[in-house]
Amino acid sequence: MLGALAHIGQPEYNAGFGTGKKAQVAGVTKFLCVNHYITNHASVERCQGFADALGVNLGSQMIESGQDPTELKSYA
Repeated sequence: MLGALAHIGQPEYNAGFGTGKKAQVAGVTKFLCVNHYITNHASVERCQGFADALGVNLGSQMIESGQDPTELKSYA
């Protein structure tokens, strides 16, 4: 327990879905979700919500970048 009196956050899936709907209106049909912490369920949920809003399979549209910024350069 951290002793916090409150936590302000958001449901990650809903946040991704809402953003995906805005992207859909803007004409987005493809995306890449760069996930730096793929073992964290919340980060996957956000990507899944975005994919669901666009009506596409998340599949290979999410990549694990790791937490080392120097490794991310290899994806460019």
